[in-house]
Amino acid sequence: MTGPQPAGRPWTREEDHQLRSMLDAGTKAGLIARELKRSLGAIYARAKEVRKIAKTEKAVERIQASTNRVNP
Repeated sequence: MTGPQPAGRPWTREEDHQLRSMLDAGTKAGLIARELKRSLGAIYARAKEVRKIAKTEKAVERIQASTNRVNP
């Protein structure tokens, strides 16, 4: 094969959900890595991405809530 290859297997929605739950529970990265069978680097990188998504979702919810209050 030619061209760049992904560093690892793609993340599933279930893995994202597990990661988010474990982060919210304060689980240490090493334990998360073992549970999800991922490297520490993969955990840190995906955690950063998951947090960005969560911030975006919260911002959208706030905007929708404020719009609903203005336009009943």
